[in-house]
Amino acid sequence: KQWYQRRVAITAGEKPWVTDELLEKIVHNRDLYDKWFKVRKKLCSYDETDAKGGKCPCMTCTEKRTRYTTYNQHKLKLTKAKYNAKLEYYGVDPKKKSELTNSALVDSISPSVPSFNDFGW
Repeated sequence: KQWYQRRVAITAGEKPWVTDELLEKIVHNRDLYDKWFKVRKKLCSYDETDAKGGKCPCMTCTEKRTRYTTYNQHKLKLTKAKYNAKLEYYGVDPKKKSELTNSALVDSISPSVPSFNDFGW
C-alpha cells in the first residue's frame, strides 16, 4: 500500500489537476479493488464461476457481489471527480482541450514532402 501511495504522489506531481481530496479517493479506490480482488478468487460452494458473484445465494458469492458493486460505484464516482477536477483546472472541457491542441499541432506542421512543381515538372 505504501508503494502505491508514493506512485500516486508522483502522478499528482505530473498532473497538476490532482488535488489532495482526489488523491485520497484514488487510494481508497485502490483499496476497494484490492479487497474485491482477494475475494473474487474464493471458491463458491455451488460451483459458481463468476468473479463478480453471479446470482448464487451462498455467502461467498454474496460477499463477491457486495465488494464488486462497492468498488464499481466508487470507481464511477472517481471517474466523474477526475473529469470535474480537469474541467475546473483547465477551465475548458478536457475533451475539447485535446481537440484544440491536436488541431493546433496539425496547423503548425508544414508538409515535408516536395510537390512536383518544386522540381519544375
